[in-house]
Order: sequence, then C-alpha cells, then structure tokens
Amino acid sequence: MTITGALNTIRRVGAVEVSGGKLKLRFPESERAALQPAIDTLRSHKDEALRLLSEPPPPERWPESLLDMADEVAVLSSDIEAGRQVWTSWSEWKARCLNRLFHEQGVTGKPGCVTAATVRHGERSNRRSGAPAVIRHASGKMF
Repeated sequence: MTITGALNTIRRVGAVEVSGGKLKLRFPESERAALQPAIDTLRSHKDEALRLLSEPPPPERWPESLLDMADEVAVLSSDIEAGRQVWTSWSEWKARCLNRLFHEQGVTGKPGCVTAATVRHGERSNRRSGAPAVIRHASGKMF
C-alpha cells in the first residue's frame, strides 16, 4: 500500500493530522482491523507521511474553491505566480467561505467576522459534545 493510499483509506472513516511532529490517527475502534494495513504503512513510512501532510499539494490537486482563491490572489496582486503560492489551513479556508456566505446571503450584505481561531474553537467544541455546528453571524442571526 502506498502512503497516499494509506492516508486516503484512514480518511474515509476517520482523520489524520500532524501534532507536535507526530501522526495522529482518529478512527472508530471497530475499524482497526480493516485499517491495520494502512496503519502499518504509515508507521513504517512516518517521515514521508509527515512530509506529505506538511507540504501543500500541487495546484492541479487543489479543490476548486482553493483554485478560485488562488486566482483571486493573482488578480489582486497582479502577479500570476503569487496566486499559485497560496495555501491555507482548513480553518482559514472555512472562515473565508463562511464570511463570503454571510456577505452573499446575509441580511446586512456585509461579510461575517469569522476567524480561523473561531472555526478551530467551534470544531473542537463540536467534537467534544457531538453537537451539530451552529454558526452565528455578527448580527446575532444563527445559520
């Protein structure tokens, strides 16, 4: 099994993250037996897996929304290459999308005030409580 294949296998039922230079795998214990080959692959190729998770993927593998953001950066900076150097964390990307959503769909027509820290806090809280996400606009309206 390849490292990329192992990462994808685990992500289908759980999550893979880097924390303090270590790989953290989260998945239902009931899936351990099925995931064992992927776990063994990542254990034996830990350094390569950490490198893959630390580096941004090439632009041709970016999701469509990230390509849009890269194009926007290129236009705003008048530098095509600057747009291709864009990489962002999940929480930064989600905050940007939420703010755009608030701007486009909200009552006031103004962008939201969601930050990456707010997204991280909300996701940590939701993981602990198991509660569905509630998003609140600066106006107090819940989505």
